Amino acid sequence: CDPPCDNGACTAPDTCDCAGTGYAGDTCATPLCEPPCDNGGICVAPDICDCAGTGYEGDTCASPPVTWIRTFGTPQDDSGGMSGMLTRSHDGSFIAVGSTTSTDADGDAYLLEVDGDGDLLASRTYGGAAHDHFAAIAPFGAGYVACGGSRSSGASRSHAYCVTMDADQASTGSYTYGGSDLTNAFDVIATGDGHFISAGNTTDTDAWLDVVVRKHDAAGGEVWKKTFARSRDDTAFSVLALSTGGYLLTGHTGGWSSCEQYYALKIDASGAKLWERTYGGCISTSSLWHQARQAVETADGGFVVTGVITESGVRNAFLEAFDASGEPVWLRSYGGAATDAGVGLVATSDGGYAFVGSTRSLGAGGDDIYLVKTDSTGALEWERTFGGADDDQGASILQLADGGFMLAGTTRSWGAGGADIIIIRTDADGDVPVPVTCTPPCQNGGSCVASDACDCAGTGHFGDRCEYAEADYTEHWTKDTEPRVVAADAGTGAATIAWKRLVGADAYRVWRYAGANYARELVATTTDRSWDGTTNNAYRVEAVDPEGQVRDFVNVGVSSVVAPTWTTGTFTDDFEDGVLASNYLNLKPHQVTEAGGVLQLTQTVTDDYSSFYLPYDTEGRRYLRLTARVYQHRTNSQYTGGIFYFPAENSWKSLFFGCPWEDYRSWRGGQLRYTRYRADVPSEAFGSTLSLDSVSRFDAWFDYEIVIDTVTGVVSGRLGDETFPTELPVDAQFLATGKVLIYFTPYGWFTGHYLRIDDLRVESYDPP
Repeated sequence: CDPPCDNGACTAPDTCDCAGTGYAGDTCATPLCEPPCDNGGICVAPDICDCAGTGYEGDTCASPPVTWIRTFGTPQDDSGGMSGMLTRSHDGSFIAVGSTTSTDADGDAYLLEVDGDGDLLASRTYGGAAHDHFAAIAPFGAGYVACGGSRSSGASRSHAYCVTMDADQASTGSYTYGGSDLTNAFDVIATGDGHFISAGNTTDTDAWLDVVVRKHDAAGGEVWKKTFARSRDDTAFSVLALSTGGYLLTGHTGGWSSCEQYYALKIDASGAKLWERTYGGCISTSSLWHQARQAVETADGGFVVTGVITESGVRNAFLEAFDASGEPVWLRSYGGAATDAGVGLVATSDGGYAFVGSTRSLGAGGDDIYLVKTDSTGALEWERTFGGADDDQGASILQLADGGFMLAGTTRSWGAGGADIIIIRTDADGDVPVPVTCTPPCQNGGSCVASDACDCAGTGHFGDRCEYAEADYTEHWTKDTEPRVVAADAGTGAATIAWKRLVGADAYRVWRYAGANYARELVATTTDRSWDGTTNNAYRVEAVDPEGQVRDFVNVGVSSVVAPTWTTGTFTDDFEDGVLASNYLNLKPHQVTEAGGVLQLTQTVTDDYSSFYLPYDTEGRRYLRLTARVYQHRTNSQYTGGIFYFPAENSWKSLFFGCPWEDYRSWRGGQLRYTRYRADVPSEAFGSTLSLDSVSRFDAWFDYEIVIDTVTGVVSGRLGDETFPTELPVDAQFLATGKVLIYFTPYGWFTGHYLRIDDLRVESYDPP
């Protein structure tokens, strides 16, 4: 057979038998796909379709593209980085970096990993006690390297900050760079020799910002450092490794001078300058900019940049192409009459370009994320905007195998509140379902995050429109299904919580509360119904249905309080002798005094609640009764305390305790609460912790009494002249062990609150 058979057998002169090969044609060279490829997909091997560039996926390119919008953050500020903030992980997921104030009011560097469907796989924070942030991340060896800025090194101004990581993004080393003044790292790339390059600016060399570029070894040490000064403020926003060797830095020069321009600088492998070029007419007004934000290399050895260019007094996004020596080839601008900017840039598989940034000329209001697609000469093919009424900015872009795009940036229109990191996956035409309106509208502070989808996080409400409050909820997790501590070790700090399945849920998200403001951090998404956590933490467990909607959530706290001795019988204390009785468990002595015939617990440090307990054992008797005289004082309108009753779970190596304010509905998921200011008393048995507050009573003594029936679960009592409802039920197993930890606290968020107790009497008894 001439030509010879490619995949079949030559059975006669110039006759190829292709049977059973999966190929067809005179020489059995044409692959067959059955069923055939759809939507322009190409059959590249038997039953294998290549869907690249079609906008579809799946075995036959028949599945519509995956598109979504996801936000990640807390009610505090969680902001994305710069053009290098988004990268692919080694295992095919995606990693974005920025900063968060959810764990540190000054800000920590922040990393999150998502899969191709936008589901959060992991999140981490990095840094110290002061402000830290990441601007960019890059794969580095088997792990990653991220760079940005930090003040946690103790310097008065920010230093450049880089963290090397393993494959799971755990830190393997953190490093700061700079002298006594300001230094920033805005971009980072890995080099072929096992090192990495960072670029940014510094004032270490003179009074103005200068371009700085460093080469670092794998341990973070400086291999070399180069600074380049021109005129006043000069900055490199990005660094690009060139296929011909060396690196290209892009940014701006002459900031705060009479001639600001955008800027490109080429250096060799040792950091020596080969050439530098400035572009754009001189701008002398601080409100108008020329900036080159990111560059990509072209096939002929040249490069294309995106950024901001000022034309006729208006800032527009632009693309400009240059040859290998930095000479301009073509220039195009995009946007309208307001401010528009390009930040992240990618060369597309069809030979064109796409950039992401922000626009005020188009969109829903304020800054909106701006996505632009062009051909190889920069001619506009299409443009898209994403955002709401507040400010939303795009920073980083990747093109995906299906021809679509992955965008990352910062949003203030959507999410949990404040600034949140936003990641968007579009199809090949830049389209994606965009949150538009919710009809009827979201209630009680809920956010419309997708068409007819309200996000109720942080509102204390639930339902399709966040319309339901605690008292409206009926299909709740019962005491048998809500999370319980099943194991805890006060010595190691390990604790396991477990729960039964909620009908309608097929997955569970576990969040940990952290920081003074109780910001939530996602620690697991699991189909299991248990989680290994740690003591002295509060957790939220969300039940999620197959559509990803949260059906319910319950909070559980795990404490390592261990009671050394238990008081029994009748215990009285008039606090007259000025010596604290040994019956009490006093974990914070600096907050507790006994003087003048009164016990006083004072909030001395913001958010540092008292830890003063009376461990009491009923020894199996049916009733527990406590009486006292109580006096409360507060320094502001924030909530103050009372007396809490905790059942003896796990020999007091763990207990359930109060949940953060933002999830106030789930106070009932683990405790029953009688609070005068709420004016709604739950009518069902939620059991395992009881607290009686009297927050409407201040600066006057009042009588306090509580009686708990451990058999029926009925609670009776009074606050001053106000008696409890006739039926205030508690889980009948509340005192099944016979032991209860009675907890006294001013429970204020600010210093100066105090609680006074006098004439305390605790007893247990059986009916006559």
